[in-house]
Amino acid sequence: MFAVVLASCALSGFSASNSSDSNSSARVNGAEYDDEEEFEDDDREHGTVKWFNVSKGFGFITRENGDDVFVHFRNIRGRGHRSLSEGQQVKFHTRDSDKGLQAEDVSILRT
Repeated sequence: MFAVVLASCALSGFSASNSSDSNSSARVNGAEYDDEEEFEDDDREHGTVKWFNVSKGFGFITRENGDDVFVHFRNIRGRGHRSLSEGQQVKFHTRDSDKGLQAEDVSILRT
């Protein structure tokens, strides 16, 4: 029976280390974490999540200078349903939109 299970796993391509995205960053709530030391040349700003409404898919990040920036779940690095939690440290770019500053390319910093 063991040989049948082993053969079945081998045929299906399953392995203990198999991952659908082995080169990706670690994820939480669908959002990617960044290891700051890996991205020393990263020019993104640092900020803190002020609040994020998971059901509506948006919230605000407070920049280091105290300004608040709108963030939409589509602008969070990762896959699927991406969200942020209040107080998380993040890195991001900003752009001007017709409604004000908006965060893009957002990832969570490991603390």
